[in-house]
Amino acid sequence: MAAGSIAGSGQTGNNIKLVITEANIKDILWGCHIQSPKIAAATHKYIDSLNTAMAEHSIDANRSRQAHFLAQVLHESQYLLHIEENLNYSAERLPKVFPKIEPEIAKKIAHNNEEAAKYLYFHYNTSLGNKSEDDAWHYIGRGLIQMTGKSNYAAFQKELESEHITTDVLKNPDLLATDPLTACRSACYFWSSHNLNHFADLANLSDNDDKPDLLYFQKICKTINARNEGYTSRKSLWDSAVRALKVRPLVLAKPH
Repeated sequence: MAAGSIAGSGQTGNNIKLVITEANIKDILWGCHIQSPKIAAATHKYIDSLNTAMAEHSIDANRSRQAHFLAQVLHESQYLLHIEENLNYSAERLPKVFPKIEPEIAKKIAHNNEEAAKYLYFHYNTSLGNKSEDDAWHYIGRGLIQMTGKSNYAAFQKELESEHITTDVLKNPDLLATDPLTACRSACYFWSSHNLNHFADLANLSDNDDKPDLLYFQKICKTINARNEGYTSRKSLWDSAVRALKVRPLVLAKPH
């Protein structure tokens, strides 16, 4: 697949806003043999906020961006049902998820969400900007792509303020789990701050090739989860989203 620039930096030709519907989400999940009344209710709850937040970050510019984004979000949130992190791990499971944890510590924090957060996000992982164990518990993972740690919440807060949005996620971090628009905005902020629209565009550039480029899908997966956990689920959702949204290869800009 040849390199090239996309007309309008990946925007569709006349910047038409592409809306995602509840039926689109249903079709994506149905393509993976996933459906339930709870998922349908969650889709109804989040659909307007998803469209608003995606438009704010130009994820609505083409179907490729939407397919990539929705595949990741649906996996990360377990189909929009789990918006807050659950650290209720067994002592046996903890070392598999957090390889350097000591067995005695694992036993101490097993099946205790708060104690696990305080240890894991203050003592074990010191890169999240938490200044205390209370910060570690206060800023656990929330949102459709779970945002974790005070420094990440602070960066998201700065983004909200730059857009003159009055929501205060530092004072009220629970909003990422309880307010649909904030949950969606946090995921879209993560997406755009890591330039994932760019990879979604590159995955679908047209150059005598009618299949998306798997390399860029894998880059998106690794950006969201460095351990590449859940790859099979993410790939299945992406394949289904490509079909459900009728993703077509993007057209290369013509040379000037």
